[in-house]
Amino acid sequence: MKRNAGLLFVSRLASATTTLIVLAAIGHLRGPEALGRVAIGFAIGAIAAAVSDLGLASLVVREAARAPTRGGAILGVALTFRLVSIPVCLALAGIVAAVGFPTAAVDIGLVVAGLVAQQTAEQTRALLIAAERMDVHAAHAVTENVIWAVAICAPLAAGLDLTACLVAGLLVMVASVVAGLALDAVVVHAVPRRPSVADLRAMLPMVAPFAAFNIVGSGYSRIDTVLVGLLLPGVAVASAGLYFAAARLVAAFEYLPEAVSRALYPELARRGASGAPVLGVLRPAADRLLIVGLLVPGVLLVGAGWLMPVVFGEAVGADAWLVGGLALAVPLRFLGYLYGTTLTSSDAQSRRVLAAAVAFVVVVGIDALLIPLIGVAGAVVGSVAGSVVVVSVYGWSVARRVAAIPVDIPTAVLAIAAVIVATLAGFLVGGVAGNLGAMITTTLVYIGALAITPARSLLLPGRSARATS
Repeated sequence: MKRNAGLLFVSRLASATTTLIVLAAIGHLRGPEALGRVAIGFAIGAIAAAVSDLGLASLVVREAARAPTRGGAILGVALTFRLVSIPVCLALAGIVAAVGFPTAAVDIGLVVAGLVAQQTAEQTRALLIAAERMDVHAAHAVTENVIWAVAICAPLAAGLDLTACLVAGLLVMVASVVAGLALDAVVVHAVPRRPSVADLRAMLPMVAPFAAFNIVGSGYSRIDTVLVGLLLPGVAVASAGLYFAAARLVAAFEYLPEAVSRALYPELARRGASGAPVLGVLRPAADRLLIVGLLVPGVLLVGAGWLMPVVFGEAVGADAWLVGGLALAVPLRFLGYLYGTTLTSSDAQSRRVLAAAVAFVVVVGIDALLIPLIGVAGAVVGSVAGSVVVVSVYGWSVARRVAAIPVDIPTAVLAIAAVIVATLAGFLVGGVAGNLGAMITTTLVYIGALAITPARSLLLPGRSARATS
């Protein structure tokens, strides 16, 4: 599992890094307005990609892990659904861009199309995850993201028009879909076939909750950037770009729990189908994710003033605090990834839909109320509130299914106390050593504080603070 999680983490880290590189290049070379255009495209595109996917990438992993010999048939059903969903999603996204951001509609549309194509490539990689060929999955994903970043940044640095650069990025993603299908055929011997009526009927009832979650889940997590662009008076597009840039910087840390959860997914799916206990797998992973996740807001709170300008340019310095504010939700989101995967694995996808739907209402309501009043700070409040809702519903649902609290409470208390002490130490040192010194101090104090508590066993591989089964 550790190897698989490591490989998936590498692939997601490559995605995060290349996205930040592209955003940073646009911010430095084209300024906040261009960054805003691409940011809004990413926000709308993430929603469009998730809706067009209908949750099928996750469903393909679960079903192919349970029935490896049916991989080609399962992928064929998923791609058939996409033939219908992609044109609809691209058309709706184009209308939103044209109406809400008419001067930036072309660039936004190209970003949206690129993300939809990338999600299609991710669907082809689902069979590789189901077969636990994470090495091939990672190689494909890393190659895709590196070539995409080069295809955009190289012409951007040469002075080409932003639109032409985005066209190049879109072509890379389309090529990645073809490569993914070829890898499925060669590595896991699965070629998508035209589904029969029986195949479609068998999958259709399972698609509904996955599709519903993807729609509302992507909505609650991405709609804030769009709302900043629509509701904030003044330089709305530029403000949306800065907000999205901060959110992506914070989200880069979240690829770790995503990788761990996806690595556990096949095993959790098999246990979910057989009724085998999952607590022994779940709690150690949750404890470690919480330990790591709590450090992120501490480090970013003390270091935001240095990190944002370095990555995105001096023009964003006044908005650096956004990183620290958004980071407050990171520990919750770390657990949310794992608990959400656990619910999906145990055929409780409806709980994820409920959580995401409530969170969507909360985020939209808070943003609509606060953004016109207090600016982007309102979107930060909405984002954190949405994460609280999601992890609360997830945690309660998982606890009911495993008949135990899915995280060790004494460990959580110790880690929270340690990060508070470490963050205070970082702020004190930061007055003398600057933001970078504060970040290093916070990290060292946090690790040192945990090392003198019973939670120290979680800092070592292969061990946990308490019995977990």
